[in-house]
Amino acid sequence: MNRLQNRNDARRGSSLVEFAVVMPLITLIMLGTVDFGRLFFAGVVAANAAGVGAFVGAQNGISAGDYAAMETSALSDAAERAALTATADQQCRCPDGTVVGCTEIEETTCNGYGVPRAYVRVRTADTFETFGAYPWIPSHTNIGRQTWMRVR
Repeated sequence: MNRLQNRNDARRGSSLVEFAVVMPLITLIMLGTVDFGRLFFAGVVAANAAGVGAFVGAQNGISAGDYAAMETSALSDAAERAALTATADQQCRCPDGTVVGCTEIEETTCNGYGVPRAYVRVRTADTFETFGAYPWIPSHTNIGRQTWMRVR
């Protein structure tokens, strides 16, 4: 009976050692998975914010020039990411790809292709930081997204 009990005690001790060896690895994998999910979420928030800002500017010719409204809309959509920045601009292009000024769009013709088309662009930028330092993985990642929309 004494030998059987010693064997069971040895098995319990080896299970405890195995648990102590494997637990840090499992914790590292779990934290890495959570950090990857946070990174993916930050990218989605940046893309959505750029889309919302561009949508606000693409409503008509007047809103296309209101860069502050586009940037404010983008930032309010990305309230979860306080460090996110947004910049808006406008560009007018002919169908052949030639860039023209947007102020004289009514007077400009595109070499027989009609009038230029106005586009707005909103760019968002953010910096993602991991929970901790992982081997071979950077702890800071820059996230940048942009959305172009044609002005109606």
